[in-house]
Amino acid sequence: MQNDHQTVGNRPQNGLIFKLRNQFQQIPLVRVEGAILPTGISAACYAAVSELDCNLWIVSSDGVPEPHWRYDRFFQKVKHEDMRKIYSSCDIFLKMSKIESFAYPPLEAMACGCTVVIMDVNGGIEYAVDGKNVLKVRKGDIQGAKQAVKSLIEDDLLRSKLRQGGFDTVQHYSWDPAKRVWAELTSS
Repeated sequence: MQNDHQTVGNRPQNGLIFKLRNQFQQIPLVRVEGAILPTGISAACYAAVSELDCNLWIVSSDGVPEPHWRYDRFFQKVKHEDMRKIYSSCDIFLKMSKIESFAYPPLEAMACGCTVVIMDVNGGIEYAVDGKNVLKVRKGDIQGAKQAVKSLIEDDLLRSKLRQGGFDTVQHYSWDPAKRVWAELTSS
């Protein structure tokens, strides 16, 4: 069985993502990310969403999807500056990291209007408040992740509430203070 998908390398053509997104406006678009390895995070993400009625985009820094995986788009080794185009095109972002130091991808997804589902992990993800700006699931709980994404697909009001909560959250984060400290440290 062949996948009806498109593989896009690290240089998507200008406007490609937004143009593709217009085709799928009726069905929510879910994005998952992570290295695709035998024990990789993307494999768990895929297991959580593979049976859901959604369009699925996979972003991987390493590895390619299994031949039997059903997905609509696959992006590999995408430049950081191009990620906002992908985030902005998606309705739901699923991140199943088992540990985080400071989780930028969920925060970046919030800034781009994605509703976020994450694992409840230890690490620098204090900004993520379950039911306010994200949905959190227990670490390693694939069924919980599936149910969380499904609830966002089916409940436009919940998705809208969490999207707004995400926008409100990102207003409190900026690189400007770090840039000022760095400038002070390097100018002395």
